[in-house]
Amino acid sequence: MKTFLSAIAIVAATAGSALSADLTADTAAKSAFDWSGGYVGLDAGHAWGDSKIDFGGFAQSNPDPDGWLGGAYIGYNFQAPNSFVIGLESDISASSADDRSAFTVPGVAFTGVDGQVDVNWTAAFRARVGYAVDRFLPYVAGGVAIADVDTSIVVPGLSQKFSDTFVGYTVGAGVEYAVTDNIIGRFEYRYTDFGSKTNTIAGAPVGIDTDLSTNELRLGVSFKF
Repeated sequence: MKTFLSAIAIVAATAGSALSADLTADTAAKSAFDWSGGYVGLDAGHAWGDSKIDFGGFAQSNPDPDGWLGGAYIGYNFQAPNSFVIGLESDISASSADDRSAFTVPGVAFTGVDGQVDVNWTAAFRARVGYAVDRFLPYVAGGVAIADVDTSIVVPGLSQKFSDTFVGYTVGAGVEYAVTDNIIGRFEYRYTDFGSKTNTIAGAPVGIDTDLSTNELRLGVSFKF
């Protein structure tokens, strides 16, 4: 979350400097590039996160899923006369982020008893707000996030796997640059809290709770209609 706040501060400072320069210029300095319209794009990046698998409140595993992601996004922007840009966007990405960690009971590890988290894909539906300075657009975004996640309890000769759809929230900040009137590049940071899921093993007296949150850095390129 600290990384997200730092990203917000950088984008806010950039937008503030751009706004100050814009206000001191004449009307011709307003954004010449029109950000209004629909777009589709592809992106790729790196995800790293934190998860906790809690077995009945007395044993825990803490995998830190890490890996690459890549997918597609589609959205629509509307640019107001004052150069502020608002929009809606949805995306979906395949993910290789995973990790495995031993279960512990107050600091003591169980040899050969592990918890594993595999993030298979993620998706999001977000609102965006930015400030256009001609072809340059810093923005913030937030909305609903979904992930398909496998949680596994691994012991010698046996693996119990649970497949769940996690639903949480995502917030982020980024910058876009219109290379041409139709081609737009993007760099973005996201923080996502996917929430938690509870599963049970047949015959076990307690449940297994899994929490998951991730950080992401993404590069993208889109085509504006």
